[in-house]
Amino acid sequence: MKNLWKASALLVLLLGLATSYAAGQFINEFDLQSTTSFPEGLTFDPVSANFFPTAVFGAQITRVPLGGGSPESVFFTETANPQISFLGAKVDFIRRTLWVCGIDLVTNPFPVSFVYGITIPPNNQTGQLAHRIALPQPSFCNDIALDFRGDIFATDSVQPNIYRIHPENDSFEIFATNPLFAAKGGPFGLNGIQVTPDQQHILTVTTFPPQVLTLPIDEPTNVQLVNLSGDPLTDTTQPFRFFGPDGLIFVFDKAYIVQNGVVQQLTFTSFDFLNATLKNDTQITTGLSSATDAFGQLYVIDSQVVPVLDLHQAPVFPFKILRVDREVFENQ
Repeated sequence: MKNLWKASALLVLLLGLATSYAAGQFINEFDLQSTTSFPEGLTFDPVSANFFPTAVFGAQITRVPLGGGSPESVFFTETANPQISFLGAKVDFIRRTLWVCGIDLVTNPFPVSFVYGITIPPNNQTGQLAHRIALPQPSFCNDIALDFRGDIFATDSVQPNIYRIHPENDSFEIFATNPLFAAKGGPFGLNGIQVTPDQQHILTVTTFPPQVLTLPIDEPTNVQLVNLSGDPLTDTTQPFRFFGPDGLIFVFDKAYIVQNGVVQQLTFTSFDFLNATLKNDTQITTGLSSATDAFGQLYVIDSQVVPVLDLHQAPVFPFKILRVDREVFENQ
């Protein structure tokens, strides 16, 4: 009952905050300060109205106010292991915790990954480490999804597994494993993940091969490919732009996939999330890796991860958080 009252109070607060931004107050572009960290993940806390970009290098997570009135600041630093790369992240705004994938690719011969839970204190104080849950070795924790009960789901890009994390005792289980999750033709299998708005299904993507998959939460062995119509999920004539699905987010009832140089909208045409119409927006910068929902607005991060780390190109500074106008898809 305590959590129910807390959730209700927070939802009222969020409605007020969202309304305050409804009159065209959304900033279209935020410059990030680092020229070395290479941000990868992006999430948003609707209570404090802050973005949290993660970083491949530097073992840090920063905080960027949606209103733009304050500069980017360091939210959390992993001092115990400065080799940690922080990747996909999600905010549990009810329980005031930032959940993020951390992976050590440097100090061990095989990737070692963790799920971090970092408390979000009031008044923009720095975050405090509350959970650090080790996943199997090898593993490559890539992205995080949450449901309303507080369950945490994490994808593994090198093993064909989705893990479910139990924060009450810092344990995990293999929630789902399937040959469709395995990497084929490239280094990464599972990548972005989301719980569907009905809280009954999980939607996830693989990068190699490019796929969109769905499975019921109460029947995780029933993994199926989403049947797509409309624009192509991949375009072999533009391999740099269509590098493979990476980030995944729902904004209201539509899902959005981020690839290196394209943002894709999925409109589902069946209640089981097995059928969807796909629309592509390629009128955007390359270097994208993740997306988040900020009060019903779609934001992506221009991280340069693919161009620099995968394709060995010179980075284009500064890294940015960019708003994507969802009307672009509606006008197609």
